[in-house]
Amino acid sequence: MSPDTPISWYEFIDEFKIYIGLTVFSWYLLLKFLWKLMYFVPTLRSIFASMNVELPIVTRMLLSTADKLQNYWFVIIPLLLWLFGRFSYRTLLQLKTEGVGPKGTDIRVRSFLILLAITIFLLALEGLAYFYVYSPMLKLITCVG
Repeated sequence: MSPDTPISWYEFIDEFKIYIGLTVFSWYLLLKFLWKLMYFVPTLRSIFASMNVELPIVTRMLLSTADKLQNYWFVIIPLLLWLFGRFSYRTLLQLKTEGVGPKGTDIRVRSFLILLAITIFLLALEGLAYFYVYSPMLKLITCVG
C-alpha cells in the first residue's frame, strides 16, 4: 500500500492494534482513578481522622486532590475527558492518515512512546494511591479485625 493511499478503518484497526489497545487501557486507568478519587478516597478521611496520626504528605495530597475533585468535578472531569479524548483522537487519526509506509515510522514510534508514557503515568498514580491510601487501610482493617 502506498503512503498516499488512505487506509480504511478496518485496515487501520488491524495494523495498529497495540496503539488502540494502549489508548483504551489508558482511558480505563484514567476513569478508574477518577472514580476512586471521587468516591472511595473521601470515605477514608473520617477513618484517617479517627486514627489521630499525622498522615504522609502523599496521602494528604491525594486527599486534597479528592476534595478538589469532589468540589469542582463539573469543571475538572469534563476538561480532563475532553483533553484526553482530543489527544487520543488526534493521535489515532494521525496514525491513520500519516502512519502508513516508510515515512510513517517516526509517527508510529512517537505515538507509541507518548501513549506508553501516559499509560505508565496513570499506572504510577494508581500505585501511589494504593501504596499511600489503600495499603494503610488494609493494615488497619487487619489489625482491628
